Amino acid sequence: MEKKRIWVLVSIIGILLVVIGISFALWQFFFQQETMNVVNSSCFKLHFEETDGITLQNSFPMSEREGMGLTPYTFTLENICNLDATYQINLEELTNDSKRLSNQYLRVSFNGREGRVLSSYEEVEPTISNADISHKLVTGVLKVGEKKEFDLRLWMDEDTPAIEEVMNASFQSKITVVAVPNDSIPEVVIAVGEENDAITVDISTVSNEKNEELIYFYQLNNDSEIQSEENTHTFNNLSDGKYKARGRAETVSGIILEEKELEVTIAYERVYVSSSGSDEVGNGSIENPYASLQLAYNKVKSGGEILLLSDITATETTTMDIENKEVTLRSHGEDVYSIYRDDNFTSQVLEIRNANTVTTSNIIFDGRGVISNASLIESHDSILSLNEGTTIQNNNNHGRFYAELNGSGALGGGLFLWDSTLNINGANILYNKAFAQDGKWSSGGGVAFYQGILNIYDGNISYNETGGSINNQNGGGFVIIDSNVHMTGGVISNNTAKKSGGGIFFEALSVDSTMVMKGGYISQNSVTGDESLSDEFNSGGGIFAHSASNLTANAKIIIQGGGIENNRAPRNPNMDTRNGAQIVDER
Repeated sequence: MEKKRIWVLVSIIGILLVVIGISFALWQFFFQQETMNVVNSSCFKLHFEETDGITLQNSFPMSEREGMGLTPYTFTLENICNLDATYQINLEELTNDSKRLSNQYLRVSFNGREGRVLSSYEEVEPTISNADISHKLVTGVLKVGEKKEFDLRLWMDEDTPAIEEVMNASFQSKITVVAVPNDSIPEVVIAVGEENDAITVDISTVSNEKNEELIYFYQLNNDSEIQSEENTHTFNNLSDGKYKARGRAETVSGIILEEKELEVTIAYERVYVSSSGSDEVGNGSIENPYASLQLAYNKVKSGGEILLLSDITATETTTMDIENKEVTLRSHGEDVYSIYRDDNFTSQVLEIRNANTVTTSNIIFDGRGVISNASLIESHDSILSLNEGTTIQNNNNHGRFYAELNGSGALGGGLFLWDSTLNINGANILYNKAFAQDGKWSSGGGVAFYQGILNIYDGNISYNETGGSINNQNGGGFVIIDSNVHMTGGVISNNTAKKSGGGIFFEALSVDSTMVMKGGYISQNSVTGDESLSDEFNSGGGIFAHSASNLTANAKIIIQGGGIENNRAPRNPNMDTRNGAQIVDER
C-alpha cells in the first residue's frame, strides 16, 4: 500500500514539470535581423601613363638652354578611385655591370623648372630591387578624380670635367611613384590678382582637419623663390607687361598641397597724368598720377583711358605700339587740357603704330609755332579717331625723312598717316603748316594721308598752309593719296596751298581711289599760284584731283551733297582735275 502512494506522488510531480515547461516555452520571443552586415573595402588606385623613356647615346655636356630643349620623358598620374592620396615621385638609379656616371654630373629639370644637379636632390629608400640610390623629385596630392602631368629632362651638366671616370660611363634610371591614401589632406586654393603696379598671390586654406602647419612659396617669372609663413604675398612696383606668378603650399614634411602658375597682365583701366606727377613714385591714380604719357600708355589696359589732370609739356615722343591696344586719351572732367610742344623738342609728339586704336576727346595738341621736323601726331597701320573737343593746332613742320615714302618732306602740318584709318568727328585742325626746306616736298598743311581710309563726319579743318622752297606745295587742308574718303559733314575752309588743292589735293598714284562727299562744306580755300608754274596747276582752290601720270590708277570724286564754293585760285577756283581724274557732281 505504501509503495503505491510513492508512485502516484512521482507521477504527479512529473506532470507538474511538464506543465511548467510548456508555460515557459509559450512566453519566449524570437527576432531576426532584416538587413545585412556589409564591410566593403575602398578603391585605392592610381593610373600611370607614360611616353618612351630618355635615351641619350654618345651624350656630352651641354648648357641649360640646350638641356631644356631636349625632348622630355612625360607621364601622367590620375586618381581613378574614391580616396584622396599623397604621392612621392622618385628617380631611382639602377645598378648595372658597366661603369656608372656619377649623379653629380647629371642635371635634372622636373616639370619645366630650372635644372638642378641630381646629387642635390634628397636621397630616399629605393623601392625597386635593382636600384641602389633613389632621389625624391617631388611630393604632392592627388584628389579623387584629379589628373596631373609631369615631365623629366636629364642631361650631362656643362661643367662635367673631361676625366677618366666620366668617359664611356653610363647612367640608367627609372621613375617610381609611391602613393598613400589620406582622408585628411589639407585643402588650399590659390588665387592671383593685380591692382595698379602690384600682383598679389593669395593662398587660402579651405580645410585642415588636423590643423597641420603649412609653409608657402611665391615666385614671379624667374626671380628667386620666396618662402614665407604668410599665406599672402604682394609683388610691388611692377612695370606694365605680362608676368608669370606662382604660388605653392606645402606641409612642413614637404608634401605639396597645391601649386599654381598664372599669367597676369599689369595694366590699368584709367591712368592719370599731371605736370606735378611722378614716374618714379607715382602709381597712375588720380591721387598719385604719372608725369609722362609714355608710362601712362604702358600701364593702361586695352580699352582703358589716359586722363590729363593738367596741361603738360612734351619733351619726347609718346610711342603707342603695343599690338592691337585700344586707348582713349582725354582731359579729366569738364576741363580741356593741352599737350604743348617744348621749345627744344622737334619730333612728333604722339606716334601710333602696330594696329593700335587711339581715340581722343577734350584735349589740345599744340605745336606752339616751334619749328619742328614732324607732325604733331603720326599714325602707321592704326586707327585714330579725333572726337569732339580735340584740337590739333599751331604746328610748324619743316620736314623729315619718311621710310614709307623713301624720301624727305614736310608731310602733314598737324597729322601724318600711313596705311591707317582716320575718323574726324568734331575735331579742330587749325593753323598748322607744312613748310619743307632745301628742295623737299610740302604737302598737307593740316593732314597728309596715304593709303588708308578717311572718314570726315564733323569738325573744322581751317587756316592750314603748305609752302616752302620749291613749287610742289599741294593740299592746304589735306593731301590724300591712294586712299578712300567718305565725307558727310564738317568744314574745310581758309586753307592755303601754293600749287594746287587749297582745300584738298586728292591723288591716285598706285591704286584706284574714290572720295564720296555727301555733306559738309569746302569753302574760302586758296591756291596762291606762281607764275613759274605751268598752266596745268595754279588751280583747284577747293579740290584738285589727279590721277597717275601713267594712267595705271584713277582718282574719282563723287559729290552727292554739301557745298564747294567761294574758293580762290588763278584757274578753276573751286574744282579741277588732271590726267583723267574725275569729279562727278550728282547734286
